Amino acid sequence: MLISKSKLQYKCLCLLIFATVIVGCATDDKKQDDFYSVGCGSDCRRIPLLKPYFASSTTGIDGQWYLDNGQEGIKVQFLNVVDSVIVSCYYNASITVPENRDTTWYIHEPSKIKMYKFSSEAKFQEKLNEFTDQPAVFLDIKNLYRELVDKGYLDWFPDDFKAKKSSRIASIE
Repeated sequence: MLISKSKLQYKCLCLLIFATVIVGCATDDKKQDDFYSVGCGSDCRRIPLLKPYFASSTTGIDGQWYLDNGQEGIKVQFLNVVDSVIVSCYYNASITVPENRDTTWYIHEPSKIKMYKFSSEAKFQEKLNEFTDQPAVFLDIKNLYRELVDKGYLDWFPDDFKAKKSSRIASIE
């Protein structure tokens, strides 16, 4: 039985389309959560923390930053991700005498979208110990943003996201 040339071309084309669809569905890019890669506009800076929390500023790197869970935002100057929680603090920088500054410490629990607010560092530390035995090391938010721009990820990002970013950076160099 002879197959005409046009039928053979049609079958090859169908097979090629089918193979393309199968390969396209098998890639991990479609499974990648865009929370760690999405921006917030040309006049906005964004640092993904633990989903759904992120820090953002619309007044530039040196401007005011806010920590946001998609429902509310609080002012923030220093923060970090410690195990499964986000720790942050804020004080009025215009008060030059450190003893007179009104510092507020926060613990954000993303799994419950819950925030704990403290005016006492001791009480903050006591509550943090309920979540982790790791110390709260606060990082300047401006430096975190610069690190994100330089590396393309931060330490708490998912390992598969960091691996993809690292391989893309290596292929560019």
